[in-house]
Amino acid sequence: MVAMRRALLGCVVVVGCGKVPARAVDADTSAPTGPVEVRVFAGDPDIADDPPAIGATVLFHRADGSLAATATTDDDGRASADLAAGDAITVVRVRADGADLTTILAVAPDDHLAIGRRRYYEWTDEEAARFTLASAAGATSYAVYAPCSQATATGGSTEVTVTMNDRCGATYDAIAVAFDAPGGAPVGYVYLPPRARPTAEIDVASIGAWAPMPNLTATFTGVPTGVTFDAFTGLVLSDLARFSRYAVATPTGTTAAYTVPMPLDSGHMQFDVRLRRAADLGPLRLARRGAATTSYTLDLAPTLAPFLGTPTFDPATGVAAVAVDGGGRADALSFDLAYAHDGATYTWRIHAPGELTEVALPSLPASLAALAPRVGDVTDARARTLRVDDGVGYDGVRGELDRNVEVGFEPWLRRDDITWVTLAHDPETPLYPPYFPEP
Repeated sequence: MVAMRRALLGCVVVVGCGKVPARAVDADTSAPTGPVEVRVFAGDPDIADDPPAIGATVLFHRADGSLAATATTDDDGRASADLAAGDAITVVRVRADGADLTTILAVAPDDHLAIGRRRYYEWTDEEAARFTLASAAGATSYAVYAPCSQATATGGSTEVTVTMNDRCGATYDAIAVAFDAPGGAPVGYVYLPPRARPTAEIDVASIGAWAPMPNLTATFTGVPTGVTFDAFTGLVLSDLARFSRYAVATPTGTTAAYTVPMPLDSGHMQFDVRLRRAADLGPLRLARRGAATTSYTLDLAPTLAPFLGTPTFDPATGVAAVAVDGGGRADALSFDLAYAHDGATYTWRIHAPGELTEVALPSLPASLAALAPRVGDVTDARARTLRVDDGVGYDGVRGELDRNVEVGFEPWLRRDDITWVTLAHDPETPLYPPYFPEP
């Protein structure tokens, strides 16, 4: 039985066996304060430059629920106020048919908090690069994988046109692969060392001959009992995992192993492991980067997070909760709540420290009270957690948590202090955008 941990506004409170405290905690008026800056982005997935949100309301809450300050974002989407450790902020963006609210609990002085959905695909300056390949014995299909894109030749052609964009970087490496059939087994590959963009015409045959693809054997220990195990293994190209092979392994005890064909030339691999336990629990997804090698062993135990059940949300109390199962821990917990009344729809996303399983929404001032959930509202709740390298913790992810919560692994693994990421979500939440397509 997991003890319920509940957050009242910004203050983290531990309570036993699901009991809820009878009153909000008192704010410590003697606690040192400092500036907390919030920057709000439009978060429109159809706008490439991701402009700031001007005129959004930002509420700065004390731990006892009182308002320390209210501000409006400026032309750069910024607002700030002094808060103490354990306080909270809420951003309110009103739209014609409702509103979107975002709360971050347990903030601290000198925080810089970014709010607004990050575009998963952030591209500009698209250009076409045509790769001319030599024929490979036994091959009927050819593909080229670049960091930002990939393409497959059609009709048996050995010319592959890849649409490049700025996610490839100023320089990029790539891999050409010959397959025995579309979607089949690789019969050879050519690694293309880093080159500058733009490169409209690339003669792959002049770079190297087709080589047999080596096999990689991956062994995972510390696998939880009673789970199914599947994984993508991918070659990291210019900091993005692209070419991948999918494998399903049946754990033997707490160990799972598989072998897949995988080039090693870039020097870096990424593993995207999915663990599923029961239909009423969401899966765990673990991403880890490591040096490219033909034999790789990883202990999952130090990176596990609990499996999440179906979350609940009670509009009468403003409390969202999720049941957890299994060991491990999380650094951050995020709830996505949706509700509707008076012909308007509302969303409220709330981020909290990962040791919690229950949070209470902050009270809104009278001028915004109509935006709060009401008894009788039709509601929906989703939950997910994030865990990263030990030593980073909630303090280390809080600033970019809202920007990255729908994106998945990629932005976290680009940081120098993070080499692995574990994500969990409830059974109904769609999978995070993966590096690799779903099988």
